[in-house]
Amino acid sequence: GDAEAQGELGRRLIDGGGVEADPARGLELLERAADSGDALAQGELGDRLIDGEGVEADPARGLELLERAADSGDADAQVELGRRLIYGDGVQADPARGLELLERAADSGDAWAQWALGITLVDGVGVEADPARGLELLERAADSFGADAQRELGSRLIDGDGVEADPARGLELLERAADSGDARAQAALGERQIDGDGPDTSGR
Repeated sequence: GDAEAQGELGRRLIDGGGVEADPARGLELLERAADSGDALAQGELGDRLIDGEGVEADPARGLELLERAADSGDADAQVELGRRLIYGDGVQADPARGLELLERAADSGDAWAQWALGITLVDGVGVEADPARGLELLERAADSFGADAQRELGSRLIDGDGVEADPARGLELLERAADSGDARAQAALGERQIDGDGPDTSGR
């Protein structure tokens, strides 16, 4: 059958998402989709095997699958593998290779990749910090990545956390995330109002 459909059903069977859980059958379908060359299935299965999430852990096989998905040009796999290599998360750390993968995915225009690379460069964890470039990437990602990026960048700009403080811009982003219905942004905005850091929205 269709590899993408097999992969999706496999994920649902492993997690019990909308169907009765059947991890063994789910893993079989996910394996079949990955073996057929479906990058999404390769990345998903790779992640699960590295972490032992819903399946028996097999980090070596998981890394191999993530590498295949990343080499095929799948931006999600490039970001996930890049992040793992930078932080040594479930794999042997290789920050230079991880940064290269994040750069490739970000250059393709992928907003999640721009976000992940931006955070990495701002914080300088495992790589040389480059706050100016990191902030530029975070701004680009916040425009398209949605509430998570807006909330995180807004808080950083308000507090000057890793970037030059810009409270006005930070509050603008935090409000955008809150207005979109993001509960964490709403809570953060509420806390800042109590602390006197945020705008008075009581008249809204």
